[in-house]
Amino acid sequence: MSAVTYDIVMRIERRAFALDVVIRTDSRCVGIHAPVGSGKTTVLHALAGLIKPTDGHIRIDGRCYFESTGRLHLLPEQRRVGYVFQDIRLFPHMSVKRNLLYGNSATNRSTVSQKDSSWNFAELVERLELNGLLERPAMELSGGERKKTAIARALLSQPDVLLLDEPYAGLDATGVRTLNGLIRSAMTEFNLPVIITAHQSDQ
Repeated sequence: MSAVTYDIVMRIERRAFALDVVIRTDSRCVGIHAPVGSGKTTVLHALAGLIKPTDGHIRIDGRCYFESTGRLHLLPEQRRVGYVFQDIRLFPHMSVKRNLLYGNSATNRSTVSQKDSSWNFAELVERLELNGLLERPAMELSGGERKKTAIARALLSQPDVLLLDEPYAGLDATGVRTLNGLIRSAMTEFNLPVIITAHQSDQ
């Protein structure tokens, strides 16, 4: 399995602050641990293409997503990035199954995934223990159930990069173990780069 190279050097200037980010590593998983309000989510927004850095470049797994000198800035739909937001952002009136199928249908885009394999719907549902929830509206789920559904939806979109914003928040010990196992599988089975933000560094 080839090593994933992160080569991210960027400056993000907002009205209230300026943020300088440097991530250079061959690790498949990168953890961003920092206090509330320090800019963790802003970094993920830039990686997903939701905001444009002021300067620098973003290269992950040999692909360039942003290059200020070459004026390259791929749009979010061109990046094939699976992004699980801190506030989850499921479709509240859709069932869990429809939310998951939406993630699966998101693969029908103009860009093609660089990954050779993808998650199987039934396998993900089983691994995340969502079988009994498939027909339940997302608005009726607990916080942990909503989070698992959002992660499954992101993986079903066959991303080239997975971004998780505070995925451990609100999870009990069993949920943390399940999520850690899933992240390890994503990295080892599909060589998927994963970037995680967290308040604590002990996850």
